[in-house]
Amino acid sequence: MPRKAPFNVIFASSEDEKFRASELDEHGPTVKGWQSHRYCQFPQEIIFRLHYPITLTQVQILAHQYLIPRKLELWLGPEEHEETEDVSDLNFGYIGYITLSDNKKSSYKSRELKSISVPDCKPTAYVKLMLESNHENAHNKYNQVSLVAVQLLGESKTGLKELSPFDDLSFEMYVDKEVSNIIRQMETKKEEAVKAERFRYAGKLKSAMVALREVGERLGRYEVSKQQAIANEDYSRANRKKEQMDLLRSEAYATLNINDLLEEDGIMTKNDAAGNEILEASTPSEEADTPEVCPDNIPPPGVYQSPLSPLRYTSPPVRSTRSQSSVVQPIRTGSLRKKKQPRTSYDQYDDRIIPAAQRSINEEKAVVVHSAALKMNEREKKQAALPISVFGISLVEKFYSRQYSDKEEGVRTLESVLRNGGLEGNKIARGAVFLLHRALRDKVFSVYSMASSAVEYFFNSFVSSRVSVSEMSRSVEKILPELLSKSGDVTPRIHNTAVHTILSMAHAPELRKLNLIPVHITRPLTSSTHPRLALSRLEIAEQLILSIGISTDKNSGMTARVLAEFGASGLHHPAEAVRKVAERVLVLVYRVNPRMVRKQLPPDDDITRRNLLYRQLMREFDKIDLQAMHLLFPHF
Repeated sequence: MPRKAPFNVIFASSEDEKFRASELDEHGPTVKGWQSHRYCQFPQEIIFRLHYPITLTQVQILAHQYLIPRKLELWLGPEEHEETEDVSDLNFGYIGYITLSDNKKSSYKSRELKSISVPDCKPTAYVKLMLESNHENAHNKYNQVSLVAVQLLGESKTGLKELSPFDDLSFEMYVDKEVSNIIRQMETKKEEAVKAERFRYAGKLKSAMVALREVGERLGRYEVSKQQAIANEDYSRANRKKEQMDLLRSEAYATLNINDLLEEDGIMTKNDAAGNEILEASTPSEEADTPEVCPDNIPPPGVYQSPLSPLRYTSPPVRSTRSQSSVVQPIRTGSLRKKKQPRTSYDQYDDRIIPAAQRSINEEKAVVVHSAALKMNEREKKQAALPISVFGISLVEKFYSRQYSDKEEGVRTLESVLRNGGLEGNKIARGAVFLLHRALRDKVFSVYSMASSAVEYFFNSFVSSRVSVSEMSRSVEKILPELLSKSGDVTPRIHNTAVHTILSMAHAPELRKLNLIPVHITRPLTSSTHPRLALSRLEIAEQLILSIGISTDKNSGMTARVLAEFGASGLHHPAEAVRKVAERVLVLVYRVNPRMVRKQLPPDDDITRRNLLYRQLMREFDKIDLQAMHLLFPHF
């Protein structure tokens, strides 16, 4: 069976600085593709080196919307990899050519996808594409040519002449990476299920793959919109797109029961049981998929334009739904742009439900899926035995649900239980911490944010006079590492929420008496500590110094000695941002105890001051010493 052949571009006649030839090595919604240099000489050549020799059966080309070559020639190289640095030493054989449309009919707003059937030929390890001069148009100001993506399909051994729809270039370019990987896993599982005669399981996998394909295309469009917003520095819009992606992904995975269908923990008998089929792909967050408004004017070269008309997947094989050009001479010209296909297969089209009945059926399906999402398996029930005994299974099931709305409701209910009290303090504290720790690890931000607020209430209000010291210490040891991990997240809102929650815990009256938070924060850093985690701990320590102050209690974790050692350890971190904050911490400590800080640093001499970091730090110390001298001797 022909499969996608991995390759690397080893030569290109020219390339634009922003659109390198190496872009062709990858496929995805945000891939920019290759563009030739401005006013380049023709023909332009691109040589691909396959990872292993194949018998090439098909080449797929996705052209640019206006940087279009008139003609494209196909050449095949030697069968075995050759150890040569000069590509001119490789011998290529001419196969044929195709012509590309000038794209006037679409007003240069769509991209042409060519699927080229290669006649029987010898195995090859190298493929060369030769691009002739460009079609002239008002948008192509510099006479460039471009290829957005290239796909090589073939077989290493004799096999069936059948192409998997998931090796198609349209699938590679327009479907989210994570979703495409899951679909390929499902395809493998489906083949195994058919061999094992698990036909119900195979049918569920097939339905899920069709639904996931549509979800993946929507995620791909969101990703492109997010990247455009980032390029335009419209970060609020980029954040909205990220939230839409997270919500759509989590709801789709939960609705389609992805974890169960992949059977990562072994065969699941329920996959072979008769039951409701997978819901349509439009179930999760359909209303959130707002179409992007594309400008009428085409941006100048160098600005990446997202695809306006992504090719759609249908259940019939790809060969039967897309016209192809055969690489023989003379070649037939004309656009082979794929026609828009129905969103469902012909069988599904015949079984469509009239709109009047659709709403009630969807509501019934939603009830079935929602109830299934709340069920806990035996392993989860054993794991959550303590909170179940305290709060009951109905509340705990919400935290284990696959629906984010159930998790939000669970956090709200738990917080109301904490506010009402009435139960044994230590027992309810242990059960609540177990559930809050699980909610803090959730990938949906709204659940994580609500859990953080509940943690603040728990430590600031609930534990007072209800929970023993040992239980408070155990609760901090459970929650704090997760918050510290979140404080190192690259997403600003996740980082800020974690830092705010930790500082709130540090100021909680009961925890402040026990000095539990500062002791964990001010442990010395090592050079292997992740930069974002180190930076977060230093920033938290800086805020604690400003708000709580430096203590003389040896067990507080906020003494001048501990803070000086902590700041000095940050000075030796390889990340510059970490060293800058460590410098600020040392300056704050120096105002209180100069001797202790200087004890942690090299001697103040000319050799030490040659180091830029130490020189700046010593200058700050000199300023502080001068200010202290003026206070002692005003007339000095």
